[in-house]
Amino acid sequence: MVKLAGDQFTQVVLLAQSADSAKLIAESLYDLYGDLTSALTIHDSEFRWPKTKTINTQIITGTPSTTRDYSKNYKCFDLSDIKVLIVDEVDTFVKVQNCQDDTIRIARELSAGCKVFLFSEINETNQMDVQNFAERLQGCNINIQVSIQSVRFLTYIT
Repeated sequence: MVKLAGDQFTQVVLLAQSADSAKLIAESLYDLYGDLTSALTIHDSEFRWPKTKTINTQIITGTPSTTRDYSKNYKCFDLSDIKVLIVDEVDTFVKVQNCQDDTIRIARELSAGCKVFLFSEINETNQMDVQNFAERLQGCNINIQVSIQSVRFLTYIT
């Protein structure tokens, strides 16, 4: 089990395909777990985390490109400190090349012990696309185990 309380750096990055999805996820997390600290890394000036401030919240929720910018360009947090990466709605990611590429770039920066979860709805149309995306992650410094379940797809990378 990953311990979230007590550490002074971000431990979970949750990637969503759009800023609206990221905001919705962040709001849901706050509603369910009000004691968790979180930051939004999106291109929305009203809600986003300041680019000049270090992020030391427990969870970061954002889009892949902006989350990567906050780590690499603005140096707000270090991806190698992340313990868990969650990618929501992978079936939408496979339709947008930039989302795939930025997620792969993020995965390459993770430590070997990081756990990665991919969530997706699966059907006959997108199953191979999602599977291929998960296999692309194998080129990163992490190991991948894939299991496909009816309706939901869960990938656990250790």
